[in-house]
Amino acid sequence: MKDLYSKKYNIRFYNAPKNSMTSMIRMLGLDWVEVEDMPNDHQVCVVIREPYDRFISAFLQTKSNTNSCFNGGSNNHAYRDISLETLTKIFKSEPEVSVREYINEIKINGFFDNHQLTQDYYFGGCLHRDINKIDIYIDFKDLENEARQKIDKDIKIFKLNTKNPIEKKTYGDLFEKYREDIINLYKNDSALYEKYKQGGNKV
Repeated sequence: MKDLYSKKYNIRFYNAPKNSMTSMIRMLGLDWVEVEDMPNDHQVCVVIREPYDRFISAFLQTKSNTNSCFNGGSNNHAYRDISLETLTKIFKSEPEVSVREYINEIKINGFFDNHQLTQDYYFGGCLHRDINKIDIYIDFKDLENEARQKIDKDIKIFKLNTKNPIEKKTYGDLFEKYREDIINLYKNDSALYEKYKQGGNKV
C-alpha cells in the first residue's frame, strides 16, 4: 500500500481531495512510497478544511468532472453509478435548480464523486490510515503560515489560483439555504474541524 511521503521532512501525508494536495506535493516534495518502506519515526500530516467551504469546492470540481459524461465519456472520479439523466438534471439546469437537485441526490442516494467523500474517511476511514496517528494538522485557510510554523519556517509556498471565483460565489450563495443539510452530511468533519480550532495542532 502506497501513500504520499516526504523524505526531506520525514512526513507522510494523508491526502484528501480539495485540501491542497497539489500544493503540499510541491511544498514538501512528496512522492508515492510504499508505507512499509517509510521510517518508523515518520510524522503524519494532514490539511484540514472547513466542511462547508470544502463542499462548495467539491461541487464545482464534480461539475467539472462530469463534463465528459455529456460527450460520451465518463467521470474518472465517480464513486458510484449515476444516470446521465440525473447528471443532466443537476448540472445542465439553472444554478438554483442545480443546487437543489445536487443536495437532494446526495441526501437520498449518497455521494457519487470521490471529491464529495468526507475528510474523516480520507484521514482514517481508508484501510491503511489511522486518524489517531496524525501529528500535524494544517488549516487550509492559513496554509502558508501554518506550514512554516509546524514544518519548516523556510518552506517554499506554492499557491494555486482559485478557479472562477465568481462561479464559486454564485453557487456558494445559493447553497447557503442548505447549510444545515450540508453540515448534517458532514457531521464528523464539522466536529473534527471544531476540535482542531479549539486544540491547535491536535484533535
